[in-house]
Amino acid sequence: MRLLILGGTEFVGRHIAQTASAAGHTVTLFNRGSKPEVLPDLPRIIGDRDGGLTGLEGETFDAVIDVNGYLPRLVRDAAMLLAPRAGRYLFISTISVYSEVPGPHADEDAPVGVLDDEATESIDGGTYGPLKAACETAVRDVFGAERATIVRPGLVVGRFDPTDRFTYWVRRVWRGGEVLAPDRPDAPLQWIDVRDLARFAVHLVERDVAGVFNAVRPPDAVTMGELLATAEEVAGRSTVGTRNGTSTPTWVDWQFLAEREVRPWADLPAWLPSGSNDLMRLSSARAVAAGLETSALDDTVADVLAWDGERGMPTLKAGLTAEREAELLAAWRQARA
Repeated sequence: MRLLILGGTEFVGRHIAQTASAAGHTVTLFNRGSKPEVLPDLPRIIGDRDGGLTGLEGETFDAVIDVNGYLPRLVRDAAMLLAPRAGRYLFISTISVYSEVPGPHADEDAPVGVLDDEATESIDGGTYGPLKAACETAVRDVFGAERATIVRPGLVVGRFDPTDRFTYWVRRVWRGGEVLAPDRPDAPLQWIDVRDLARFAVHLVERDVAGVFNAVRPPDAVTMGELLATAEEVAGRSTVGTRNGTSTPTWVDWQFLAEREVRPWADLPAWLPSGSNDLMRLSSARAVAAGLETSALDDTVADVLAWDGERGMPTLKAGLTAEREAELLAAWRQARA
């Protein structure tokens, strides 16, 4: 197949491009050319989504995979240019499109957000999901339901992750010592390994599959306690760096943490409190039926730890600092005493 990837040098797009190329497809990247060192052997068309699409004129593709569409106007512009030149448009969206999750194991028919101001192009916590939902609509409007594929990943984790949200826990356990763990060990978690997402996206375009899919692990398949225990097992057999002994989780009451302005998802990344975590318990049944396969927990953790070691374990962008964690643990011990 001849595949066009809009983006392709960051995180998700990079993995999709590698996976598609390894499968024997002809992959062309369209981006601004700011990272020529990433996937240098793949052909690329230099341009800009905002008014710089002319390089795509005259090209034809079996499918387009859009990994960096955030604004409906720009997604619609690309789709309209490519509709006569490509057979299928696969749009990487997000589970953040959902405005309401009616309960555990909700599926793709849950309601999505609508912009208060349809003209806004300001991306923030309140507009990100509705903007992505509007991008989905743009793809379906232009390509039609039969030629449009919408993939809604949950938290995407793995090698080259720029957010460090999952990496925080892997690194923290590897570091050893007493680990502040949020609330309860049975809290369910949900994510998608970026390698699984890449394989799924390529699988869908190879088989010319239309539809909307939650790309996540099966709901309630992994808990916070299992993540920390598995990370300890992986760290124990890893050859990455030198650890400061084994790790031991201390489960700290969520109300205690909330009173001290500890933020879920930011200070305690990849985790949401019980009662407000149904967005991390979505159904993956439709995606599994379409061919989604998910990696074993220890495989994901090991790959993230190996990559973190390779990049020199830089300062993380998410999670508690060591000083803040120690302060909270000391306060917790004092409160319990």
